[in-house]
Amino acid sequence: MAAYTQTQTAFYVGILANAASAAPPGDVSELEAFAYKYIVGQLLESDPFIGEWEVVWGPAVYQAPLSKVADNTIFAAQAGPDTPIPGQIVIGIAGTNPNSAFDWLLEDFGVAHSVPWGYGQPGPGLKPRVSLGTHVGLCKLQSLMPGPGLPGFGTTIAGFLAATAPGSSRVTVSGHSLGGALTVAASLWLSDTQSTWNPGKKTALASVPSAGPTSGNKDFAAYFDSQLGSATTRIHNSLDLVPHAWQSDQLKQAPGLYEPEIPATLVLWALAEYAISVTQSQNYTHALESAPPLDGAINAKIIDPEKDACYNYAAQAIYQHVGAYFELLGLDTTSKSILLPLALAASPGADAAALLLKQAQRRFFTARKIKRALSAAGKASAPFKS
Repeated sequence: MAAYTQTQTAFYVGILANAASAAPPGDVSELEAFAYKYIVGQLLESDPFIGEWEVVWGPAVYQAPLSKVADNTIFAAQAGPDTPIPGQIVIGIAGTNPNSAFDWLLEDFGVAHSVPWGYGQPGPGLKPRVSLGTHVGLCKLQSLMPGPGLPGFGTTIAGFLAATAPGSSRVTVSGHSLGGALTVAASLWLSDTQSTWNPGKKTALASVPSAGPTSGNKDFAAYFDSQLGSATTRIHNSLDLVPHAWQSDQLKQAPGLYEPEIPATLVLWALAEYAISVTQSQNYTHALESAPPLDGAINAKIIDPEKDACYNYAAQAIYQHVGAYFELLGLDTTSKSILLPLALAASPGADAAALLLKQAQRRFFTARKIKRALSAAGKASAPFKS
């Protein structure tokens, strides 16, 4: 009998979508084969915690032009009789692949612009929009099909559900980090189009996004809440930096997130100020904004007094975004079965993240000096962008 609850299980299965991020560089077929082997092995290894599960579709991988890594991954697994909801299907959506420039530059940070939500019938006065990055990610997921030899070969996730969902009591979408933002969008897309893949809508649809940034604007959040709010479990750690993006009032809190143990620095305030200036006009808002967070705690053990604030902030942010969730959700972190999911969900190391912060600081202040110089010379400068 499974030891985990439905929420714990959905979170855990969703994390496995990140398997291809651990693969060596290769083509789509190699990445899919790698992910399939690891997901199947992980499900078997985790049987004492999650019960019996079977991969029934995918994994399917998107690879951007010139990329050698998995830029998007999605798969579906079905629960056995000894699970919290026998027969349910969990769709797992991968988060950011640390090695993917496509993910970082477009899907993560493609937030300066947004596009209209193209599905369903939002209420009067609502004009839901999603960030460009979320839109691109969702479009990739909608069109993916597993390769030869994999479950669901040649079918999209919608096609698979049309053939399979009528025999399942529930479909749950789950993803972490970028996967959390895409989970919100994919869940609403499936809800808005359910009559095409599940006529009669007899299959319940649920959403378990975790650690995600915002997917869209305030109207999108309101529309999502009206359609799926009661069927959604939003998981977010109060000390996780990522869910503070890209909602302006949340971004303002980000620099001092770990005070007083880790003091806010000028670079963090500058980056928050810049992020707000770029995204404020989009009015990004979290779906299920009022969902109470997990009560995070500073991990004092990883604060290195020999390192600077940028390093310690980055190290704490990585821990709060990954490992803290396993602890806060009460998942086993001692057995072999948990090690791979922990690694798969990991972000770049603290040294690399701290270096990126410092490079951003130099870029920000160099650009600001140029702007001030232009102003001092009495020249009209264009709207400032960095």
